Amino acid sequence: MFDLTISMGNLLQIIAMLLGGLFFLYRMEARLIVLSTVQETFTAKLREMETELKKLAEVTIEIARQDERMTSQDLRINTIALRLDEYLRISKEARQVPRRGRG
Repeated sequence: MFDLTISMGNLLQIIAMLLGGLFFLYRMEARLIVLSTVQETFTAKLREMETELKKLAEVTIEIARQDERMTSQDLRINTIALRLDEYLRISKEARQVPRRGRG
């Protein structure tokens, strides 16, 4: 048969087990609070990084647009320079042709 008597040792064991469980829960709660704080910090830093990446993307796009504008301006300047060179060549040739009828 079973011995249903509770001794002082049984009570101490039960109390020790309850205290151990409470201590475990207390330590886990503290760790959860720390993890929660770390997660919040990480989330805030991640949002900042996302904002910075968006700004960098905008700057990169603007740089590409500026580069395209500069390329277009360079092409226009080269075209004008070629036309000017052609005009000067034609003008120089026209001045070198002797004119008849004067003299």
